[in-house]
Amino acid sequence: MNFVNPWLSLFSFVYFIAAGLLSFLMSKYFVILYLKKVDSRFLRSIEPLIGVISFTSSFGLFLIILYNILT
Repeated sequence: MNFVNPWLSLFSFVYFIAAGLLSFLMSKYFVILYLKKVDSRFLRSIEPLIGVISFTSSFGLFLIILYNILT
């Protein structure tokens, strides 16, 4: 039976927290930048979609980086 290194598990958990925080900050930055550039009422109404897309893409990028570090 294979046992995972406890330090690796701990640091992966810390990495998830840091990646979530950084993804949130990047998402917030992109939304603020988006709202400064856009004047249309319709384009301002899709601001939550821009936030969700930027958060998920940046968090996914961090997960890909973690996968490449661990393998």
